[in-house]
Amino acid sequence: MDAHTREAAGAVVGMTETYGYSPTPGDVVRVEPPFIGGITTGVVRATNGTYCLVSIGEDTLAYYPHEMQWTGERVED
Repeated sequence: MDAHTREAAGAVVGMTETYGYSPTPGDVVRVEPPFIGGITTGVVRATNGTYCLVSIGEDTLAYYPHEMQWTGERVED
């Protein structure tokens, strides 16, 4: 990881601690799937300002931002 990437990641962590997590499509997040329990990872596919659509395997589920934890990783489609 180069210095610019580390600096950007640090800024995101600081802003998240101050303002809360603001998801964007492509973010890899930790979530708790309903009826299954446990924690798994998924990818934010869309957000409308109120909730987000998260792909987990073959499923797409809706979560509020406060129900997700960003892993610090992103995927690009």
